[in-house]
Amino acid sequence: MPETLRTEVDAGVGSIVLTRAAEYNTITPTLRDAMVRFARGETVRDQVLQAPFVELRGPDEGLIADDFRTAAKDGPDAAAQRLRTMAKAGSGRHVTSLIVNDLVLAAARQDRALASTVLAAGLELFPKSSALLTRRAELEVASGNKPQAIASYRAAIDADPFNQVAAVQLRKLLDAP
Repeated sequence: MPETLRTEVDAGVGSIVLTRAAEYNTITPTLRDAMVRFARGETVRDQVLQAPFVELRGPDEGLIADDFRTAAKDGPDAAAQRLRTMAKAGSGRHVTSLIVNDLVLAAARQDRALASTVLAAGLELFPKSSALLTRRAELEVASGNKPQAIASYRAAIDADPFNQVAAVQLRKLLDAP
């Protein structure tokens, strides 16, 4: 990544997306230019840009996480249903696969049943999310289900051939006795 772009982006809003996308060489010059303009505070509207394997974060992730935590107090099914409701058009929330991934990771630290249920709902919403497919594989490994973990890692790689985490973990599973 050019140093001038790194400086402009690190000082602005889009640093995570640009840095990660640039690592994999998946951003197009048009996308890069639009994101730099956005990071500078310029108005960027009404553009449709093609950028494979790039996901953007929503502006209301804190509200989504708060709603999710409140619903989770009523159990995994309530949390999953709340996630589905927030993801519907007109809900006033911008649910992305990235926030779902974050919620699954946070839940997995304390409640594997909650993590599994929310992950299943997330995969209903985002069936081609490489990150969510990787999380499913990790949960399968933790449960001792090697064949399903292998299938999930393969699905994650099919969804994003640049997913090195899934590729490395898949290789480890295939090489293990």
